[in-house]
Parts: sequence; C-alpha cells; structure tokens
Amino acid sequence: MTRYLEIQARGVAQWLSEPAASPAQQVFWGLLQMPRSAPLVPAELAGRFGLEVADFSRALFELNRGHALQVTERARDHTEHFVYDFALLCADLRQLATDTPQLVLTCDDGLCLAQQGLPEDVCLQQAALCHHGASQEFPCVLPLHLGERVLRLCSPGTIDATNTALLRLARRLIGLQQLTGLDV
Repeated sequence: MTRYLEIQARGVAQWLSEPAASPAQQVFWGLLQMPRSAPLVPAELAGRFGLEVADFSRALFELNRGHALQVTERARDHTEHFVYDFALLCADLRQLATDTPQLVLTCDDGLCLAQQGLPEDVCLQQAALCHHGASQEFPCVLPLHLGERVLRLCSPGTIDATNTALLRLARRLIGLQQLTGLDV
C-alpha cells in the first residue's frame, strides 16, 4: 500500500522562519511547493530534493517529530490552495485572525501585501514598522522565508501556528510566485 507525505500547518512557523539551510527545511519547502501529497518513496524524494537517502530519512524523522509532517494513506490534492486571488488571500488572513482581529502581511521592502482588520493608513504604517521586526503595537512577527524573499506576518497578539489557514496562506504566496514567474 502506498503512503503519502502531508505537511502540517505547524511546520510553516517552525520551518519557514529561517532561510532553508537544513535538510529538514529543504524537505519541508519542497513538499510545500507540491500541489499534491507526495508518495512516500524515499529514494525518489531524496533525489528530487538533492539529498542522500539517509539525510532525507533523518529530515523526515525531524519533521515528523516536530508535528510538521504526517504520513497518510490517501493522497490529497492541494491545487486549489495554489490559486492566487487577493480575495482568497484575505480570506486566509480572516480565518487566521481568530485570536487577534488584526494581521498585516508585509513584503521584504516594507510594503503591505495584505491585511485584516486595519484601516489603510494604519496598515501602511504598521507594514513599514514591521519590516524591521516587532513593534510596540505589533509585537508578534512571523517571518516567512519564501525563496529569496522574506515576508512577515505581523500581529498584536499570538498567531495560531496550528491553523490550516497559515498553510493555505503559504501555498497561495507560492502560487503568486508561480503565476508571476517572480520570487514573491
């Protein structure tokens, strides 16, 4: 019976908060970019991610231990999560904003990419402040290393790292990258 690898929302905060350097980060990033669950065939996946089978296996163990990965018996299609639509991006932010009604997603140039629950002038000001890290009004900043760019999800309260909206948000941002051919 074929088994499949399915990444979990918890992994987004854990494995995208720094540039991909470790094998576990490379595997998480690679699986995040796949529109469907990956069949668990270690030799094939190790080759796909440019790793030795032993390093790939250790990475899977590390991801599984951190609850960033789940092995399932059914494949899932995630292509709808890769659809970039600003309204869907905002819907992901709304679903993610359960503990705090305000969120700002900033580009690495300090511009507001999307926001939830803020007037436009406040959003632009917070995006510029959060570009440099946490601010007094938005002490929670989650960096998202997506390729060469670093986006920041900023909040006045905690961000629920287990919320599936965070995983959809990351995939939509990858969809934007694929749509435009540019690095997000």
